[in-house]
Amino acid sequence: MLYWLFERMDVFLPVFVICPLLAALIGVFCRLLRVHIAVGVGIALLLPLLFIANDLPTMMMNLDAWAMYGAIYGLIAFAVYKVSPKRVKP
Repeated sequence: MLYWLFERMDVFLPVFVICPLLAALIGVFCRLLRVHIAVGVGIALLLPLLFIANDLPTMMMNLDAWAMYGAIYGLIAFAVYKVSPKRVKP
């Protein structure tokens, strides 16, 4: 879906830069908003759909990539959740 917006974007940019940053942000926001990390990991599991889901046949062929990258982004969100502080001091 990202490729619909940015047609000339490099293939590795969403995989190695955009989605890991989004996963880290999800972990931080889950910690700051006191949301359970399972919600954050669930959202991070869906992040690969941003660059895999161009159409249904493409998505069906790339289910293994979706699972692999989703698990990695979920681990990133979980690690950032555990490392980030519980409160921001004023």
